[in-house]
Amino acid sequence: MSRIARLLGLTIPLVLLLVVAGAASVAASVAAAPAVEGRTLKWGAALAIAACYWLSQSAWLAGLGFWTLYRPLVAGLLVGIVLGDPVGGTRVGATINLAYLGFIAAGGSLPSDIALAGYVGTTLALIGGLPAEAALAATLPVGMLGYLAYQLRMTLSVPFAHRADRCAQRGDVRGLAFWNVVPPQALTLLLTLVPCFLGLYYGIAPLATLLGRLPERLMGALSVVGTLLPALGIALSLALLWHGPNPIFFVLGFVISAVIDIPLLAFALVAGLMAYLAHVRAPEASSGPEVSPVQEPQQASTKAALSRRELVRSWLTWLFFSHANYNFERWQGTGFAHSLAPALRVLYPKRDDLAEALTRHTVYYNSEPNVGALTNGVVLALEEARARGGDVPASAIVAAKTALMGAVSALGDTLIQGTLAPMLLSLGIALALDGSPAGPLLYVLAIAALVWGVGWGAFRQGYQLGSTRVAAWLERGQLRQVLKGAETVGSSILGALAARLLQISTPATLRAGQLTLRLQQDLLDKLLPQALPLAVVLIYLVLLRRRIAASWLVLGTFVLGGAAHLVGLL
Repeated sequence: MSRIARLLGLTIPLVLLLVVAGAASVAASVAAAPAVEGRTLKWGAALAIAACYWLSQSAWLAGLGFWTLYRPLVAGLLVGIVLGDPVGGTRVGATINLAYLGFIAAGGSLPSDIALAGYVGTTLALIGGLPAEAALAATLPVGMLGYLAYQLRMTLSVPFAHRADRCAQRGDVRGLAFWNVVPPQALTLLLTLVPCFLGLYYGIAPLATLLGRLPERLMGALSVVGTLLPALGIALSLALLWHGPNPIFFVLGFVISAVIDIPLLAFALVAGLMAYLAHVRAPEASSGPEVSPVQEPQQASTKAALSRRELVRSWLTWLFFSHANYNFERWQGTGFAHSLAPALRVLYPKRDDLAEALTRHTVYYNSEPNVGALTNGVVLALEEARARGGDVPASAIVAAKTALMGAVSALGDTLIQGTLAPMLLSLGIALALDGSPAGPLLYVLAIAALVWGVGWGAFRQGYQLGSTRVAAWLERGQLRQVLKGAETVGSSILGALAARLLQISTPATLRAGQLTLRLQQDLLDKLLPQALPLAVVLIYLVLLRRRIAASWLVLGTFVLGGAAHLVGLL
């Protein structure tokens, strides 16, 4: 495969993402001009927004749907384009995403449908003229409805895995690919685009009217709740990093940003340099035991049976379709077998041998897909050795796959979901809250480079190293130091984000005779600017570390935050 072909293969998904934004705008303008009439959303605009929501959960964006269109930061920009206000949509989407900054889908468990909250919340804010904070608070239940639809999809997709089993047992690669992709993706279309379109077209106008008629004090209470929820989002993300020196770096990042007006991107560069000096360049980074390469004669003595073309096709299949038939019984099982099929059909020309190989890989499998591609590469290396007559029993391949699944998934969830993605989102949100569409666009480019770069690099490393050497590679001290450095940068940026973006203040006053003391301006701001947001984040963090569920904290925020506004504290 030529370099030009590979470059085109990687740029197609990004072009598709840009086409989505353009198509959304065209659909809105063709269907109706303007997209909004009074407070009623035109059908073309509703369909365009619903299509973006569907794509955020589909398999057609090369592994980027979950990281881009599923995030309210990007959803806000797309809704803004459809409704003719990209700047306003970007601001609203960034505000909503700040509340979901700590969103983690480890192991396939989704606490809420943040995409639906982003698309509906931004639409509601732009059509109803609501503050972004009020729209955020109003659409939290919408995210729970989306979560129920996700549960339904995961359940209804189980029979497709059984049909894929039958195809694997016959060595039918095309049938396996069909049942992994076409029916489950049609089900996804039915359970996402249709209800989202109907809800936007028939429900947004009445909801916007209802919220617009709320008494001013109740609307103010709703806005206060929406102001507090981003602090919970930061605390959720911070809870994953609250160990070692990271709390110190969080407080340091907060104090520096509260006192000095430094751009967040410049601060991130400084934090990255500090983390590099503190961890990656630290003496202990190279003090781990030396690992001698383990020779694998079966692969070293003979020319590899798999060409680069088969390897790239296998990785691209995994990139697109690892979650195409995600379900409660097999999770990524059929996706894993489908991804290996382009290589296995070369390794095992006999149908019986191919059927045996496919069947052992349709079983349960669930891993973080990007760093987790390391396991795919290892399995292919073992399958290649077995196909060439090496002493590699089928049980050893399954054992290696199972053993790596948990360790690699934990590493991927910590590194990407828990650290790097929130860090990139934080930078994008900071730009977006200033009204710059560059925030979501830069985030899309950065997360695409991360997902594709890590995914292909891990896959290739797994294939080149093989199973025995991968275990040693994962134990190298330098890899642990890099992870620590990423956590340090993430902690620092979360501190800076809390200081710059959380707009929590109190209008309360204290009176002593003729003296009136304004609690915010005369006391808190004198001690430490933005002291109240810091206190709120730390309170949430303490409650989370005492294992109080986030759902209870959200409910408590509605009750206590609304009450605090009504009595004049917030």
